[in-house]
Amino acid sequence: MISRWHASNSGFLKCGPAKRSLPETRSSSSFAARRAAKDPHDTAAQCLHAGSVFYVGRFEEALRLLAPLAVKVPNEGRVHIYTGMAHLWLGRRQEAATAIARALAVNPHDPD
Repeated sequence: MISRWHASNSGFLKCGPAKRSLPETRSSSSFAARRAAKDPHDTAAQCLHAGSVFYVGRFEEALRLLAPLAVKVPNEGRVHIYTGMAHLWLGRRQEAATAIARALAVNPHDPD
């Protein structure tokens, strides 16, 4: 994931959109989607689904899944980190910086 150094290094947030080189993991993504659909109140399943969508490069969809989680579990730093990284992959540096700053604010000792 992203470390405190990455979040504070201005050069990191100035890079352009990254080229996708993510592995396809459709089986884990579909498992997570089924689990999340089975119980929309299962926060762990919703997080798993958002993460699996992120890791197959569907960043806009990941952002849509992460938005309600940021409200539901606002002190979960990983939600904000994934949000920031999705924005970064999409070339939205300011949104990425804001989300990563939020992640560091809510959990400054998280190693991710």
